[in-house]
Amino acid sequence: MAVNELVNDFNNLNIQIGTVTMSQQDCPQLFINVKWRCIEASKAKCITDGEVIGKEYTVKFTHEIHNHGPIHKRFELMEKRRKIKESTKAIAKNTPNIPPRQIITKFNEQVRSKEAVALKATYDADRQAVNRYKKQVQPEYPPEPKKLSDIVIPDFLKLTLTSLDKNLEYYSNVVKLFEYLEETWIGRDVVKKTGRGRLTKTEIVHVKPMFEIELWNINSRINDCLPRTNNFVEAWHNAFSGMLCKHPSVYPLIDKFRYEQKKSEDLVVYLSTVVKYKRKPNYIVLDERIKEVVNRYSLDTFDKFYENLSLILDY
Repeated sequence: MAVNELVNDFNNLNIQIGTVTMSQQDCPQLFINVKWRCIEASKAKCITDGEVIGKEYTVKFTHEIHNHGPIHKRFELMEKRRKIKESTKAIAKNTPNIPPRQIITKFNEQVRSKEAVALKATYDADRQAVNRYKKQVQPEYPPEPKKLSDIVIPDFLKLTLTSLDKNLEYYSNVVKLFEYLEETWIGRDVVKKTGRGRLTKTEIVHVKPMFEIELWNINSRINDCLPRTNNFVEAWHNAFSGMLCKHPSVYPLIDKFRYEQKKSEDLVVYLSTVVKYKRKPNYIVLDERIKEVVNRYSLDTFDKFYENLSLILDY
């Protein structure tokens, strides 16, 4: 039986000349008579003596069944998915956090025929494909630890203030941190000498920080219609938390920090070019209402004051 099949294949053997070209995936691809192999139920086979791109080889065909033009509706869908893949890999290298919708919507017009539209993948399937392509261009991080004992903590992270030796290089960094806190927020006590000779006296003088404690109280800022610091901090925290899942692992968290760093650097460029951002009208009205309530504050109307604030503010 096997011999009869070999004889039949030999009788059906068709020899032609084909050229090896480069495919869209940068791989050798046989090009012959501008023919396509059918996508479904194809049994066509061919044999060549090499795969050097740019050279011609003798092509020996066996089983020419279904060796004809492609099914166009499938071809449209494959082209759309191929372009989505190329676009995702190119964009994700610079913007790894780009939403899949921005990539998918660019290629919606790629599928035009009604037959292809009826068979095209759902948005959720395309979204999952985009996420798979994005993972292929992410940095190769070490494998995530499966248990706590697999986590190796560097020695410098094991140091504490009580166990820190002043001879270590880390001590200078700790001192710089304390100096920053004192100079910026707390203030410091320094010894100051007055007088000369025997009349020299020393006294401890408190040096004010860059941002005094009065600035920490937002009462005066409300009266002066200045932005409240806690609003900016909470706004950033809420925005950053919105990008994360509830319990992100280490490496996705690092990627989010990198994205946030890039976003902050771009914002600095905008601000350095004197880009002025306007506040939303509803926030301006809210500040005016808060200011009016604060101006009416007194110890006699303590309860009424907080009741009015609770009616205005939405927690």
